Amino acid sequence: MKNSPTEASLRCAIVSLRIPGASWIRATEWSIKAYAERFGLEVIKLDTRKLDLRVLRWRRRWRNLHLEKFQLYDLLAEFDRVLYVDADILIHPEAPNIFEAVPPDSLGVVDEHFGSEAPKRQQEWRRMQRRLGSLGEMPDRYFNAGMLVASRGHRDLFNYHSLKLAGGRWPDQNTLNYYALQMGIPLHWLPDTWNCMPVSGGRFSDPSLRRQSWIIHYAGEPAKSELQADLAFFGHSPEAGHCS
Repeated sequence: MKNSPTEASLRCAIVSLRIPGASWIRATEWSIKAYAERFGLEVIKLDTRKLDLRVLRWRRRWRNLHLEKFQLYDLLAEFDRVLYVDADILIHPEAPNIFEAVPPDSLGVVDEHFGSEAPKRQQEWRRMQRRLGSLGEMPDRYFNAGMLVASRGHRDLFNYHSLKLAGGRWPDQNTLNYYALQMGIPLHWLPDTWNCMPVSGGRFSDPSLRRQSWIIHYAGEPAKSELQADLAFFGHSPEAGHCS
């Protein structure tokens, strides 16, 4: 199944963060390639540190790998639409075309439920506003930046030349959530099945539900054991030679 007639006239890509490091970095590539082939998407790997962005954390300058996703600013000058995914994401072999689920004028996102992290999020929001400017009360929803659907019209959201980056525990997410609100970018909230994370609660911890999700996000070191189990379930363990 390829792109719809509307999408076929657009240049679309799936972009993944692939800077070498952890041993599992290459283990999810097969799912990226398979998804791209099904829908005629170009595959872009962010496998080189290009931006060297640093943020303030605990009074020290800190180079955060996830800030390399701001390379999307340059890519959105070439592509009409992109699906961005972190390296620790697995795409289900039968996942539908996400570009058909997200309107082109909206940023496609999934809510990162606060849960027990609510006090930390509130603290981050206060710090962000002191650094970047007041936006009022913290929004009810905060999206995870490990999976995003963006269009060329959202390019300024990733403009690393001019944006003042937020610091804190999650500098990439903080920055993107702040400026999406400030810029008034429409958000299309996708269900958790499009970014099933440990914070999704029971859905992630239940293997039968997790493996029915379209995108599974093994955020955090403890979740990497579930990644290994799911690779075996889908028949793509590194030992089987499917992750080259």
